[in-house]
Amino acid sequence: MQEKMTWESSLYHRGNYALYTDTDKLLAEIVPTSERGYYNVFYKGTKHLIASEVKGVAKAKKIAEEWVSKMFWNANSFLLLKAVAKHSTNTICQRRAMALLNPSDYDVDLKLRVMRGDGSFMSACYRGDIFDAWIKADGSNRKALEQSDFDKGILRDLIINH
Repeated sequence: MQEKMTWESSLYHRGNYALYTDTDKLLAEIVPTSERGYYNVFYKGTKHLIASEVKGVAKAKKIAEEWVSKMFWNANSFLLLKAVAKHSTNTICQRRAMALLNPSDYDVDLKLRVMRGDGSFMSACYRGDIFDAWIKADGSNRKALEQSDFDKGILRDLIINH
């Protein structure tokens, strides 16, 4: 059974909205941009931007609800994809990660279709499975993971134990 979702406006920041479950788990946030009437959407309190410059609160809320109900990414997913997008020399993986992280393109269904066709390394990135991504990475993707924002202790343990 899916938890009930509720939108709340912020008491501290005018124009901000947050989507919570009935157990007070933060799912998404909507924050106004400097341009009046436009909003940025952030995923699950991770401060990872999923949609930028969205016109209108109603559209921003709809995008956030779609991501929350359909996407399964977590904070590690974003870190893995950012590492591949920034540092990989494997152009196929790099372009795929960049496209999926692009906040200007927030069509969730399109991103899900793209993800279904990917191989084991990128699938591990989507799941946020650091160990599986490390094992399945080719040389350039492994170097990208080494340059990521992950705790260097985690990566050192992966290198030693693999």
